[in-house]
Amino acid sequence: MELRLWRPSSGVLLLTALQMLLAGTTLPYATRAILHGLVVLSAVMALRERRLQ
Repeated sequence: MELRLWRPSSGVLLLTALQMLLAGTTLPYATRAILHGLVVLSAVMALRERRLQ
């Protein structure tokens, strides 16, 4: 298993893009936090699925 600390993963770029998109909306802060949390939760679940296989 190789660690790539020098290259940003696609997950980091996706979360950054999501944060920028949500910041530009007129949604309340709580709604943005919930959406961000759901994305992070789904990413963790996807990583666990991939790791189990």
